Amino acid sequence: RLSLNCHSSSMAIESYLAKLPPWLSSPNPVALVLFLVPITVIALLVIQFYRIFVHPKLLYKDAIPGPPIDSWIFGNVWKIQPGQFHKKLYEWYEEYGRTYQIWLMHRRTVIV
Repeated sequence: RLSLNCHSSSMAIESYLAKLPPWLSSPNPVALVLFLVPITVIALLVIQFYRIFVHPKLLYKDAIPGPPIDSWIFGNVWKIQPGQFHKKLYEWYEEYGRTYQIWLMHRRTVIV
């Protein structure tokens, strides 16, 4: 049988609040804002990083053949030597066919 004792519940809450830092356990709205704003900003930055750098590479990874992705941020940029871009494109043409994709930074580029 379930019985609720209001006195023990309120004591449990009070003991829990006593363990929290004073700036978080007080009913001060400024403290709450100062606590929640940085957490919200960090969460939004993580979501944006995922949307820009990770999600497109997972979504289009196998859609069109192309060289494997070296870096989530730089893509295939490190495989291309300065001044040798056309040679690398021709090398990938011979390896992957007439149509292939490469990732330059976080942008997908389809070569036809």
